[in-house]
Amino acid sequence: MALGVLAAGLCALPASGYAQAPPVNDNYLQSLRLNEPGSRVERRDTLRDVRDTTNATVQGDVFNPPQSGGPAERRSCAGASFGKTVWYDVYPDVNGVIRLRASGYDAAIAVVPFDRRTSRPNFGAALCSNDSSSTSEEYLVEVRRGDSYSVQIGGVNEASGRLEFLFDFLA
Repeated sequence: MALGVLAAGLCALPASGYAQAPPVNDNYLQSLRLNEPGSRVERRDTLRDVRDTTNATVQGDVFNPPQSGGPAERRSCAGASFGKTVWYDVYPDVNGVIRLRASGYDAAIAVVPFDRRTSRPNFGAALCSNDSSSTSEEYLVEVRRGDSYSVQIGGVNEASGRLEFLFDFLA
């Protein structure tokens, strides 16, 4: 499902005394798609998603759930540790640059290439950005047509709360 459709729904706050569930894109294999494989990436409008990451987690095995045998999530960027992560996928239909913005708390952004056939992330080739203690992060990354990328956003030193994620594609 494309993010533009999902972006209209803000997570509702739970009634007092009830534990809030983690965000729907808390796990790597449940990442939200910014576009479908083989479809055109949105070029005119900024895609926006707002999530409460208070109960987001970090996976010791990105394939669990529902399987096992995957690597652990990346937990550091530019010397800072991060956690309480959420995930988004993008499948560029042409070469370009993705502009990623995260705001609401001190966050790190990683762009992780992955094998579309196996879903295995290549954390060794991941690129990341962490702008010290700023509550707004912006990151520009070149991407290639036909490749697959996951965007991982996590709170530095386990920061969490209302996260606004903005995505632009520059072909």
